[in-house]
Amino acid sequence: MVGPDIAVARRGTDSDDVPVQHLLLAIEISDTSLRKDIVQKARLYGAGGVAEYWVVDLENRKLHVHGGPGSKGYGAVAVRDWDEPVNPLFAPELALDLGAILRDLQ
Repeated sequence: MVGPDIAVARRGTDSDDVPVQHLLLAIEISDTSLRKDIVQKARLYGAGGVAEYWVVDLENRKLHVHGGPGSKGYGAVAVRDWDEPVNPLFAPELALDLGAILRDLQ
């Protein structure tokens, strides 16, 4: 399996060798690989059982949020603007403002 740019794993998982089914969230930062990230990698992560998969689309300032993993990828995909807060499934009380985070990094 291809490793994501950023991953959140279940508590107690050995960080040296994380089984894909232990990932709660996988994040790809996409500047030149958007199609590969939203098609090929989404299929791999979904089939592997990763609960939630995000693709940060740098060029279009969008976030592709994938949920409902299954054997062919993800059953639900939402494309959001960066300025819309997003709540990860593993911590729904946590609202992340991706736009603010990325502006601070530039």
